[in-house]
Amino acid sequence: MGRKRIRLRLREYLKERGLSVYRLVKGLPEMHPSTVYAIAAGRIESVRLGTLAQVLEGLERLTGEPVDLCELLAVEEVGGGPARER
Repeated sequence: MGRKRIRLRLREYLKERGLSVYRLVKGLPEMHPSTVYAIAAGRIESVRLGTLAQVLEGLERLTGEPVDLCELLAVEEVGGGPARER
């Protein structure tokens, strides 16, 4: 069993619903556009919980339906397996 990493899949979520990152940016006037684009592009290593909450609220306004954080997360295996102890 290898190590795992968690990835935000915001861009895929939007695409599945026929929405663009630009549209989400316009729906989140309280957030800087570069932040939304960075999250969608996967160019971040960490994100504040408050920021995620704002993204979820923006998605709910756009889609008109509740959005669960789990819908935006993907768990992936990281190659190489766990490090061995010496």
